[in-house]
Amino acid sequence: MAYAPGLDWEKRRKAVNQDEHKDLPAFIIVSPKDIAARAYEIYLDRGASEGFDREDWLRAEQELKTMPAD
Repeated sequence: MAYAPGLDWEKRRKAVNQDEHKDLPAFIIVSPKDIAARAYEIYLDRGASEGFDREDWLRAEQELKTMPAD
């Protein structure tokens, strides 16, 4: 939440700590090995066409970081 003049500290704290975020982790750690394995799967799914290594890596990283926990 952006700074809003006139709101006291308690109201701003409550606005930031919404219930919708209570089950989300503070951050997700994904190892380079996991990213590489997923990027390789993406590469194979695409028919092993070359020239998309960076895109595959970034897609794999994003998928793994947003994957729901088991």
